[in-house]
Amino acid sequence: MNLLRRGMCRSLALSCFAAVGQAADGDKPLPEVEVTGSRIERMDFETLEPASIVTSEYVETRGLTNLADALNETPGFGTATTPEGGQSSYGPGVNFVNRFNLGSNRTLTLVNGRRIVSSNTPHIFGPAAPGNQVDLNFIPTILLDSVENLAVGGAPTYGSDAIAGVVNVKLKQDFEGFRAFGQYGQLDGGGLDNDSVGLVAGWNLAADRGNFTASLQRSSSNGLLATENSRFANAYSYLANPSTAVTSTQPGRTPANDGRVNIDIPFNTSNTDGIPDAVLVRDRRLKVVNFGGLALPTGANNLADGRLRCFGGTQTTCLQFAPNGDLVPYDAGISFGNNDASGGDGLYLMETLQLVTDLERTTGTASARFEISDGLSLFADMFAYRAEALEIVDQTAYNSVHFPGTSSGITLPSDHPMLTAQARAALASQGVNSFRLSRAHRDLTVNNARSESELYQIVLGASGNFALGERRFDWEAYANVGRFEGTYYSTQLNRQRFVNALNVVNVGGQLQCSANPGYANLPAANAGRVLVGGEAPVADPACVPLDIFGEGRRSGAALAYVSSIQRTTTEMEQQVFNANIGSELFDIWGGPIRYNVGFERRHERGEFRPDDYLAAGLGRTAALAGPMGSYTTNELFAEAVVPLVSEKNDVPGIHALTLTAKGRRVDNTVNGAFTAYTGGLQWSPIPSLELRGNVTRSLRAPSLTELYTPESPLFTQVADPCSLGAPVGQRPEVRAANCQAFYTEYGLPADGSWLSNAITSSVPGSSQGESSLRNESANAWTAGFVFRPRGEHDFMLAVDWIDIRIDGVITNLFAGDIAGACFDNVAYPNQYCDRIERNPPGSLQPGQITFVQTGYINGAFQSTAGVTAEGRYRRELGNSGAIELGLSYYRLREELRSATGLTTTDTREVLGSPTDSVQLNLSYETGRFGALWQTNYLSQQLYNRALTINQRDVLEVGSNYVHNLSVHIEPTERAVVRLAVTNLLDGAPPFPIGGDSFNGNYEFLGRRYSLSLTYDF
Repeated sequence: MNLLRRGMCRSLALSCFAAVGQAADGDKPLPEVEVTGSRIERMDFETLEPASIVTSEYVETRGLTNLADALNETPGFGTATTPEGGQSSYGPGVNFVNRFNLGSNRTLTLVNGRRIVSSNTPHIFGPAAPGNQVDLNFIPTILLDSVENLAVGGAPTYGSDAIAGVVNVKLKQDFEGFRAFGQYGQLDGGGLDNDSVGLVAGWNLAADRGNFTASLQRSSSNGLLATENSRFANAYSYLANPSTAVTSTQPGRTPANDGRVNIDIPFNTSNTDGIPDAVLVRDRRLKVVNFGGLALPTGANNLADGRLRCFGGTQTTCLQFAPNGDLVPYDAGISFGNNDASGGDGLYLMETLQLVTDLERTTGTASARFEISDGLSLFADMFAYRAEALEIVDQTAYNSVHFPGTSSGITLPSDHPMLTAQARAALASQGVNSFRLSRAHRDLTVNNARSESELYQIVLGASGNFALGERRFDWEAYANVGRFEGTYYSTQLNRQRFVNALNVVNVGGQLQCSANPGYANLPAANAGRVLVGGEAPVADPACVPLDIFGEGRRSGAALAYVSSIQRTTTEMEQQVFNANIGSELFDIWGGPIRYNVGFERRHERGEFRPDDYLAAGLGRTAALAGPMGSYTTNELFAEAVVPLVSEKNDVPGIHALTLTAKGRRVDNTVNGAFTAYTGGLQWSPIPSLELRGNVTRSLRAPSLTELYTPESPLFTQVADPCSLGAPVGQRPEVRAANCQAFYTEYGLPADGSWLSNAITSSVPGSSQGESSLRNESANAWTAGFVFRPRGEHDFMLAVDWIDIRIDGVITNLFAGDIAGACFDNVAYPNQYCDRIERNPPGSLQPGQITFVQTGYINGAFQSTAGVTAEGRYRRELGNSGAIELGLSYYRLREELRSATGLTTTDTREVLGSPTDSVQLNLSYETGRFGALWQTNYLSQQLYNRALTINQRDVLEVGSNYVHNLSVHIEPTERAVVRLAVTNLLDGAPPFPIGGDSFNGNYEFLGRRYSLSLTYDF
């Protein structure tokens, strides 16, 4: 058996696409199949909406063991949620795709045309924007048949979340035989080791009336640290360009030797001198903190010129704690701004950054189909998935002088009992009675996330057909039940115990904790105690003294006392029942009108449960409370395909003209009803050309997080817009007029001299979900053509224009957003003003803010527009084989966002949203050998459209090419060996991407190899 499938989309190239339903030789029609976005079978992969296919052959040839990797490098898919970079504490390692960069929660992912339970943790600190995203990690690539990507028009067929499009993963349904697969890969030079093994077996039953297929696949990949990548290890960053005044206090410092990359940029003179306020600097360090701890004087952090303020007459004698607890000289590096430096002994943040998460995952599947009779079949599909993910490193807990509150620097007496004799003498030599400790607690806790997750899904159903008169009716009914369970672990520093363990006394040569140690030379407010963020020690017989004077000096008992591993769990449940029936209504001139109608009921439930420690807020974060809630939808849907003109009518200029209409009525138990629809035309003036277009209205229902997040108290400062000294805002005239109305209402001076307390003092507030949220509603249109001329060679080209606008975008607003939206709005007062409570007119302090309600609202809009192109050319070379060229292209024409409707942000061509993205695939096949060359291209991108040369020295990054090579050979009829090289030329992202910022659109890992074997028994 030849393992390389022949026929449509037979090449190793990525892109196959919606094409006119006609056979290659023009004589025989291709069989009808059900395609994504419709429940009515069509000829070939003929769709009204723009669509493309990723084949299993492509995934195998590229050496990809995760389907998400294939989609994320496809033009038209935006920045995704992946295992790369920093991870959420409540969902590390997940893979959510993001079509058209509209948000991963607006791309609907299906398996075999059916919904899958979400793996997105229902919490505001989940791995992605709130929604019903599906983790593609659970898809076993050994069972993959294809992935159909439909743009825009899926909502009438499938319901909520399909605003950007639908990703429909199709798995092998009727496999016969036994197949084994194994693959191993790693980086060039070692690292990022990954392996995958899988088995799939299938049997036909009862004279081929039934089939049973089962698969098992396990994949494992090791993570990668930023320090293991040369671009990241250089620690590039944009830091404040000092003024020319530094030359008087730092003699010898010049742009040529202070760490900046572009030595031709001089020191700054003003904000309008054409000299950047920020410059790209290598080897960025946090000069105010490190892992062993700095001993700093009380008072100001910095000298007048920005250098770190230390001890001695010149305040330049800087000291740090060595691993043995002694105080040794500290090199603060070359100062850039208040907290940063180039070089020196300060905190090297690259040690706290990972590039890829450790991930191990296993998926088992079973599917069965049995034909009871010619008109009745039963089917069942089952999935079981388990994964473990580890964010290998992350930033730790701090007590640093550049942070406030609980994370601020700690003032300690210079004779603290846990200081070494050398350290006490060193402090005494500087005339120091007390000092501030500035430390990153890597040896106490690292906030890296770890997770264990399981997903179960079962589908039971029946399908069949019957005749009524001269019409055949096809029907299907199924029940779909899914459950996701996630357990998340984190190491937490106990806030109270940490303070207890620092208050130590020496009693008869024994160090003991004391709630009242009676330290001298501390601020009077401390009452002789070490305080952390104002928190005082309490008596605790279990307390163990903690030595934080040098990295790694804490005892095991002290570590166990102040830190512990905490556990959070989440559950997501989904239940779907769907029944539909289709037939032909009646015949018209162009042929029969085909239709499908049906009903779907869907129930979604989610729960987030922190353990008692987190719920009580014993760590350094606010007390955690998780949403628990559910909703149910009842949905009626219908679809009709009307052949106005067909080939048999022989109408000049109209080879075929087809009208499609789809509608869906969604009734949600929380937020009511919504009608989604699609209407479109497909017109073929000649057999080789089809013109197509549609208009679509779609929705995204509020997620469980957005609806049910419980009220959480907070304290926040507010930039009250009408206060003395407040900014003029985005609409100065509107704000001024509304402030005058505000002054009049509250009896305040009209001259703007009123001062809001919330400017400088925190006021109470809360954040919570909002059960009255409306559906996001999207209006979209597409227009394009498919060209496939008849001839000797196989050529196809599809080009489509796409335009999507989403209104009522669900947005999480903060206090400053709310206050600004209140007073910068032409309509005053408005819904944003209602979220701010103030003292009433005539009270003691009229107009002062007393409470702010933050949280989720239906905001303004989000829009995107672009052009997609998919092309393929295949040429047979006789006995020499065949070559094929594939093209996938996306041109971004518009990308706008507005949270409140008052200002609009244009993110087109900004990092993550390139104007042009292209993928070219050139493949060659002959006999038992094949090869694929692939090139991926991204156009140049801006850091921020608002930045100017007065603000920063690097405003954009250049275009980027990545080349991949894959070869395969079939040594026998049953075996295929594949070698894949990703990033063949070992290219890096355009400078300085990767050192100054993390952007998942770019390939930054370097050259890597994979070798695989597939064998059929």
